[in-house]
Amino acid sequence: MMRRITVFMLLLTCLSIAKVHAKKSYKIDHVRIEAVVFPDGEVQVVEKRAYNFKGKFSYAFRNFPHQENVTFADFEVMEGEVQFPFSGEEEEGFAVLLDKKNHQELGWAFDARDEIREFTIAYTVNGLVERYEDVAVLYYKFIDSQWDVRQENVSVTIRFKGKGDEEGEVLHWLHGPAQAFSEMQDDGAIKLESNFLTKKDMLEVRVLYPEAWFEEVPQRSGMVAVDIKTEEQKWAEEANAKRLAAKEREAFFADIYAKAPFIAMGLFLVGFGFALFIYRKFRPEYPKAESSQSIENRPPSNLHPAFVNYLLYGYLIGRELTAVLYQLAYKKMLRLEDRNEDGKNSNKKLFWILDRERFKGDENTLYPFEHLVIHQIFTKISKGANEVSFYEMQKAKHNWASFMAKFNKAVAEEGKGLDIWNARSIIGMYWMVGLSIFMFCTFALGLAFIKEWSLLLVPLLVILIVLCIRLPRRQPKYQQEYFRWLSYRKYLKSALRRKSDEKLDYELLNEHLIYGTTLGLTKSNIDKLLTNVPNGNYSHYLFWYVVLFNNGSAPSSKTISNMVSNLSISPMSSGGGTGGGASFGGGGGVSAGGGGAR
Repeated sequence: MMRRITVFMLLLTCLSIAKVHAKKSYKIDHVRIEAVVFPDGEVQVVEKRAYNFKGKFSYAFRNFPHQENVTFADFEVMEGEVQFPFSGEEEEGFAVLLDKKNHQELGWAFDARDEIREFTIAYTVNGLVERYEDVAVLYYKFIDSQWDVRQENVSVTIRFKGKGDEEGEVLHWLHGPAQAFSEMQDDGAIKLESNFLTKKDMLEVRVLYPEAWFEEVPQRSGMVAVDIKTEEQKWAEEANAKRLAAKEREAFFADIYAKAPFIAMGLFLVGFGFALFIYRKFRPEYPKAESSQSIENRPPSNLHPAFVNYLLYGYLIGRELTAVLYQLAYKKMLRLEDRNEDGKNSNKKLFWILDRERFKGDENTLYPFEHLVIHQIFTKISKGANEVSFYEMQKAKHNWASFMAKFNKAVAEEGKGLDIWNARSIIGMYWMVGLSIFMFCTFALGLAFIKEWSLLLVPLLVILIVLCIRLPRRQPKYQQEYFRWLSYRKYLKSALRRKSDEKLDYELLNEHLIYGTTLGLTKSNIDKLLTNVPNGNYSHYLFWYVVLFNNGSAPSSKTISNMVSNLSISPMSSGGGTGGGASFGGGGGVSAGGGGAR
């Protein structure tokens, strides 16, 4: 009895504390930031935040860190059209600017209770733009991880004022949470958006402007554009890897919890028996296929590259689209033209060209998903033209997500028609998945009602995982082919290691490139494959890649690397400098500081 009373009192105390804390809190409903960059390197910033106050609040502030060579000035605080004049102390309706040890604190006093108030902060940043011999760099954290609350519906717009009729390419990269996104708008403005930012998140951008636009900014010695692009590409690849790793972890835990049952000892026996029944009924008994002992130095079969991962894993891994583009080029329906002048390397000068006559003549030989690719690029993106630049493709990157869903679905449907996987075993897998879902619901109830007793079903959970993995079976002929494809992938990765001296048969260059792409070769692997083409034979082996500068000779390794990067079309992350998803890198830009309210 005393134990129950003690527990009740503890619960009552916790509820009381929670109620007290709930009396006063705030959040930021939306953030709108406008930044204007001037030719003298000055950046004028206007920040609007909607504070949603629960309880009584009287003061809000923004902190601006002291940073080398960068200063903040010309502060203003407004609410609507009403300006907060500066005062020497906290006084309702006035703003204060306090110089502290590590930062300046811009604060303003007001009276708010259970309401939404939108405040506007304006300031100027001097010394933010660094001008080098090749580019001018703006590197700035518009929102740093120094806020004490989550911020919703964040939007940042960056405009350059003063370029006039001068031309030049502007590149930008966004650093922030996975769901953040950036794009270059038609008027040249850079737009950054994020549905939300947690207290630990930042929203940072690095922009490369033509250095001629900032003649009033002192020029530093050195060329930095190549190093910055390399660093950003590395961060983008790391972002993709982290996203993929996160998805794999999420899938793993979802699989674990989907099969996590709550059962008593009797239900354990029933569940175990039902699992064995499904396994024995639906798993076909095939003779065991031996793994390939010989080295496969060429593609083991003429299986379309889009189906290889369906054979290996039963699903796609996201590299199939690039492989299909290579395949269509190998069939002479597409051609890649590099129109860059010698020494240049712009994706605005890299073009896919469609041979429409050959396409029409051979379109009956193509799979539906190949028709989808042609339609997406040469109807939707190019507006019916027979050529499209890499820049245009990346600019339309927001269209790729919906297209990729259609593409993957079309590939999966065609893959099922090949009868690679035993249909009965797949049905059995679905039954096992259904059992797992039931166990998950039961386990959830068990956590709520019998707590530790649900752990009795952990062994059953392990058994279900093993059976789900083992149930799907390839048809016997494809099981042997599966081992041969694994051997071929191992051969390619071994031969294309940086320090490997193994010689490839370059008569099979296109096959190695196409299947190596779909098998998941890294960018460095493909770089080595293309840069080691025998001298003078580039146009023979890679006939569909046409170089228009330098008398049509072989492209440089830098150009090849750029081609490989740009061909890796993925809606998951921005591989170039024209927009897209945020990378997980960065953090080196000037900080705009944090803020709070009380």
